[in-house]
Amino acid sequence: SASLNERWADGPATVHFIPEYYTEDMYSCDFLKEELGIFQQPDNCVATRNEYHDDYHYSSIISTTDPERIRARQRIEAGLFSINGVDLNPLEQTVENGQRLVEYRAEITARAIRESIAARGSS
Repeated sequence: SASLNERWADGPATVHFIPEYYTEDMYSCDFLKEELGIFQQPDNCVATRNEYHDDYHYSSIISTTDPERIRARQRIEAGLFSINGVDLNPLEQTVENGQRLVEYRAEITARAIRESIAARGSS
């Protein structure tokens, strides 16, 4: 963001780097456990579990756009509608949890953006 702000110094645009988007409650592990009661196995907060870049966080968020994007029907028919020890049924609950996760991530990001704008304005 610093290099773009230097290049655009004469214009109205300002760039903000928002590290909280990536770092605050990374992968929403705390929110999943404390607010949604979701406990994945293994219980480690990393980008991959069991050698897959997928978890309840990703699956539930993606399901909010279209449950077929997480292959819900095929996984149900194959008896594989779970991730990291967490059952994705009922699907409606997974979608609702995905919506809550989207709102949670958006709140973190919006708060950090407001704080960054306020800090820039006071300097």
